[in-house]
Amino acid sequence: MAWAASRLAEGEPVCLATVVEKKGSAAVREGWMIAVSRSGAVGNLGGGYIEERVIAECLEALKSGKPRILRFWLKPGEPPPGYIPTGMVCGGEVAVHLNPVFPPWRIHVLGAGHVGYAIARLAHFLGMDVYVYETDPRAVERRDLSFAKGVFVGSLPELLRKIELRPTDAIVITFGDEERDSVAVEAVARMEASYKGWLSSRSKAALIKGRLSKKGVPREALDSIRAPMGLDIGARTPEEVALAVLAEIVSVFRGTRGAP
Repeated sequence: MAWAASRLAEGEPVCLATVVEKKGSAAVREGWMIAVSRSGAVGNLGGGYIEERVIAECLEALKSGKPRILRFWLKPGEPPPGYIPTGMVCGGEVAVHLNPVFPPWRIHVLGAGHVGYAIARLAHFLGMDVYVYETDPRAVERRDLSFAKGVFVGSLPELLRKIELRPTDAIVITFGDEERDSVAVEAVARMEASYKGWLSSRSKAALIKGRLSKKGVPREALDSIRAPMGLDIGARTPEEVALAVLAEIVSVFRGTRGAP
């Protein structure tokens, strides 16, 4: 369905509900489908209670991420175990398969240095769509970034204008020098994303955030950027830092606390 594809392209998960079985009399046919997202639904399951219940169950499936089959009882009397009573007396049974579909996670990595490259590689390994932004062409030339969905090189203001961020994305700042970090933090603070992180010590983050706050950047926006980013695993190497950062990002995306 074109509508479902467009929702997925915008980063919004969709649940596809399909009538997979019909026995006896019912106001639906096998193959009928409805696509449901948090922003609406498109399709037809005949209207009425079945369609309303399927839409509600689709929204729950988007939370759990698990497919399932709903079996509706359209006959008089108590339904068998596992069937949903409908109060209808058409004389049939209907089975609807719910299939939640999720778009690939996306991450925007600002900086292609040792840590930025390690984060990009691990993110790709985890199945994320990776976009890399770097001001130094040499940093890009010496890395194999063929796996990335997009690699952008230019001045920092140009790069920041090229970022097409979805609310469901992650974005991380890994430049490391104060000048580029300050510019990137000011811009990213105003962006909307599920995860915003910055490769920085607490003292450096406090210093730069303090300066930006005095410039008029809202403190709440600045504090939406995690600095230092990543779970505390005692990381030392770029690869270990990448592991800590991606573990925290996955935790945020999955809606967990990142605790044992």
